Amino acid sequence: MGHSKLSVVLVVSSLLIAYAAWANDCGLPGPDQVIIYEQTDRGGACAVLGVGDYLDPSAFGLPDNSISAMDVGAYLRAVLYEHSWFRGRQAHYEGGWNYGSLGNVDNKTSSIEIFPMQGGPAATWYLGNYPSNRESFWSNDSQGLANDGANWFVVKGYKKDNTRIFKVPLSYDLGSSSSAGLLQTGIPPVLQNIGYGHFGDPDVDKRYGFLFVPAEASSKKPRIAVFSPVDLRFLSSFELSDNPDRGASWLAIRPREETLWVSTSNLSEGNHIREYEIDWGRLTTDGQLVLTFRRQVTLRDRDGGVLNLQSIQGGVFDPDGKLYISTGYDSHYYVRVFVIEDATDTATLQAHSGNSYGPFNFEAGYREECYSYIFGEICIHLGDEAEGLDWLDVRGLNVPGIPDGQLHLVMIDNDKDQDDLYLKHYSY
Repeated sequence: MGHSKLSVVLVVSSLLIAYAAWANDCGLPGPDQVIIYEQTDRGGACAVLGVGDYLDPSAFGLPDNSISAMDVGAYLRAVLYEHSWFRGRQAHYEGGWNYGSLGNVDNKTSSIEIFPMQGGPAATWYLGNYPSNRESFWSNDSQGLANDGANWFVVKGYKKDNTRIFKVPLSYDLGSSSSAGLLQTGIPPVLQNIGYGHFGDPDVDKRYGFLFVPAEASSKKPRIAVFSPVDLRFLSSFELSDNPDRGASWLAIRPREETLWVSTSNLSEGNHIREYEIDWGRLTTDGQLVLTFRRQVTLRDRDGGVLNLQSIQGGVFDPDGKLYISTGYDSHYYVRVFVIEDATDTATLQAHSGNSYGPFNFEAGYREECYSYIFGEICIHLGDEAEGLDWLDVRGLNVPGIPDGQLHLVMIDNDKDQDDLYLKHYSY
């Protein structure tokens, strides 16, 4: 599937309706226009579209299942849907690009959504996996990763006796089966002794470099643990006593504001993403973590509807402050991108991945194996599972095997013995 940066941008008024024309009659798009084509590389009949909802082919001006290429203006984003009225699979397209071929979306579009770009460009172009289908030193029950610009910090394990944090130089191959020579630590005894046995997706703040990790216990409120990135020394932790339940599957540090964002894996009414102020003076002076609840932030779709997501496993902010969230269990395999609207305590959807569909691809599968025993049958989830997210622009860093992207997503293929690791990569 090819795409290239638009070489010419014409400043014109936004069009609210579509018009059709023959090849080469549509010109190049303005920053607030989208042009769709019947043939690859801007060939065949075309139509110029503006911001709007095109619910069926009669609205966008070309025959059903006929779109093979597209230009998307720099101020817009576009979503192609497999069926009319925004049903079926969806493929996300970033603004400012010519998509000369639509690959597996070719001739499969029956409705289109075009909306203004908010929050700047998003890393939604899938580059592939590395490691891919690999039993590496951190693949079994992998939970997430973070970085400080020079090292990865990877978290694996699901119970207190096998949970580990590794400090991994960027020059080290993440696909290696060996962890020899790597600095590592487990759940601190002070947390184990009070019941904490699971770490979630971590993050590193970019100002001071502390490593923050969410910790869960089956019978207690979640805690946020903080470690020194130098030697993985445990510094302190803070109980989220105000949290409505016991979950904290991920956390992320918002750039510029330097606040901590966290949520349970399943959002519900009254239990959305929670933002906390960090007492940086206490943390930098004596290593004590003190958090103050600031607000809840509600995830919403582009029509304002509340998104109570299920199976949230990871989250990370990009440098512009957009929030990326991964979900992945029992067919909830998606990456979503949100722009934060502080005035309304809202995070509004900007991009939604497809499962093996379109350039913002998140290919995953689900399977179960069931076994009979004396009291009946037990079924075990053995399919793919999305885990944590991290943001690092690896261009020029010569990170072994990893393509030049910015967004990195951990996925594991759950097996009965040793899980297989997939690290997915995305770029602008």
